[in-house]
Amino acid sequence: MLEIVNEFLQADSRNFRANRKEKIKYLVVHYTANDGDTAENNAKYFARASRGTSAHYFVDEKEIWQSVKDKDVAWHCGSTKYYHPECRNENSIGIEMCSYKDSSGYHISGETQSRTIELLVVLMKKYDIDLNHVLRHYDVTHKSCPAPFLEESIWRNFKERVQAAMEERKSLVVDVKGKEVVVEAIELDGVNYVRLRDVPKLIPPLEVGYDDKKGRPTIK
Repeated sequence: MLEIVNEFLQADSRNFRANRKEKIKYLVVHYTANDGDTAENNAKYFARASRGTSAHYFVDEKEIWQSVKDKDVAWHCGSTKYYHPECRNENSIGIEMCSYKDSSGYHISGETQSRTIELLVVLMKKYDIDLNHVLRHYDVTHKSCPAPFLEESIWRNFKERVQAAMEERKSLVVDVKGKEVVVEAIELDGVNYVRLRDVPKLIPPLEVGYDDKKGRPTIK
């Protein structure tokens, strides 16, 4: 499970196929077309029964839940007719953004978009995927998904934000008890996010001992 993912709740086995046979080459962005749903509720929905569809990740304003492992095939962009020459369920990861609705239609909150961008950046780095391989569901099948991103200028702006976040990934120098430690970080909305695997580098070794005079253990 990725460090930025809050929870993993596997979808019902009828909602995905284990062990994909093709390399992951595409990331496909969707929206749930719900009104005020959460990542947790979606993950639980797909875990309870056969739904005929699925996605790898669900993103809301506060959390990311994973429903299908990256190595498995989710049913998120299948169709009887395709408008993309190569992207299919077998070689892609599906990411669903939770939505809300008002009189003007569906919307994706700014917080959900930012969290989705963070997830995209991590997956792009992990699987060596460039920005041209980040697609909308619409690009693959012409389904109106994600509806708030169908306008090309809005989608282009979102992808520019993804690119900017990719470029903000940097080496961060941290002073740990007088010693310089270099870790990889992503700066998003003014916050530096460090990979979980780098956390041990930021924690100096602890020395456990015993103070004979005070009669108690010590940790230094």
